[in-house]
Amino acid sequence: MKFIEAWKSVSRENLLLKIFTITLSIVSLGAVAVAITESSKEPLVIERGCKDGAIRLADKDRTDQEVKTFIKEAVSARFNSDAVVISEMLAVEENQSRQNEQKELSARSMSQTVLVRKIDIQGGEVKTETDRIISVGDVRSAFIFPITIQIAKIQRTETNPYGLQAIKFVQVVAAKDKSGATK
Repeated sequence: MKFIEAWKSVSRENLLLKIFTITLSIVSLGAVAVAITESSKEPLVIERGCKDGAIRLADKDRTDQEVKTFIKEAVSARFNSDAVVISEMLAVEENQSRQNEQKELSARSMSQTVLVRKIDIQGGEVKTETDRIISVGDVRSAFIFPITIQIAKIQRTETNPYGLQAIKFVQVVAAKDKSGATK
């Protein structure tokens, strides 16, 4: 009799252990599935400033406003005498051109500022209407300075949050008709 009760007790324990093992396996698989789905979602970032709020994550595509702001900063970095140049904004050739141009201007005791008036975005090329102001002491002269800028997409960084780089700046020369008037 004791053998039958012992066998019955062992059988009952085995059955409970099997049920418990299957239940834990199902719960574990469910937890893994939830972890995978939650890890694939975009993270929720909370700004800890004066007020709390969710921050919208930046898209990979650049908006026209971002491109226009970048163009203003890149033109300033490339041409303005007093600009602080961020090397990621300009291509290596443009940085060298800037240094050579600034050496030539300082040798003549001149400084330069370029003001952007209008920006027209056309894919990877941007046409701008700018004014070039050249100063010699207190004397300033302003010139129309249209520029075409080729831009390329690069990785966004802290120093270049736009993820854009100005590859080439080309001054647009106005065509003249037979009478010598500018078109």
